[in-house]
Amino acid sequence: MEVEKEIAEKKTIGDKMETDSKFAGMVKFSGIPPRTHMTKRLFTFLPMKGSEKAYAAALKFVSDKREHPFFTLVGDTGRGKTHLAIGIGWHYLEVKNRLVKYGQVANLLDDLRSGYNIDSAEDAHNFDTKLNQLKKCGLLILDDLGTEQGTPWAREKLDEVVDYRYINELPLVVTSNLKPAEIAPRLARRLSEGVRVALKCGDYSCIIADRRKEKG
Repeated sequence: MEVEKEIAEKKTIGDKMETDSKFAGMVKFSGIPPRTHMTKRLFTFLPMKGSEKAYAAALKFVSDKREHPFFTLVGDTGRGKTHLAIGIGWHYLEVKNRLVKYGQVANLLDDLRSGYNIDSAEDAHNFDTKLNQLKKCGLLILDDLGTEQGTPWAREKLDEVVDYRYINELPLVVTSNLKPAEIAPRLARRLSEGVRVALKCGDYSCIIADRRKEKG
């Protein structure tokens, strides 16, 4: 990704977060760990046998040739799904200058649920604000779909968020190690209309560690 490489060479995101308060605020809002700004980027991903298609699909997703606003990465734990998802998030933040919201599904729902016990008008406003952030941000990244507790409330709110983004054609990236049949039917139907790519490589973290040892 030549454009992103050029930006990284001229000015790291770390520098930008220190000098650009607006950008720093966008990063904080996103929930993406700031320390990943040089490790989990699209241009730092090392495609290997079994992950080439996923990498190519991620690059296409952030380009002007995107096929669909929904993009799902599936595969066993440790295959590099989160790396690609966060890499897409950094691209949207830095190159597209869009608001991003990232988080593990369980954590995002817990945060939303914490504001659900509405005791005042202020509580209601805070809950609505959090829900609308998930619905309307420039890019929503739902990491580890399937690890959340499948309560009726959680399913209802997750469906509400995904339905809103589906109807309004807003970008959504999902990572999961579940098979389509293991996902709630309504949600599975929505995601099935988008791009779904499987990572079938070995343990990505172990492979990266081995390559670093070889270089060292």
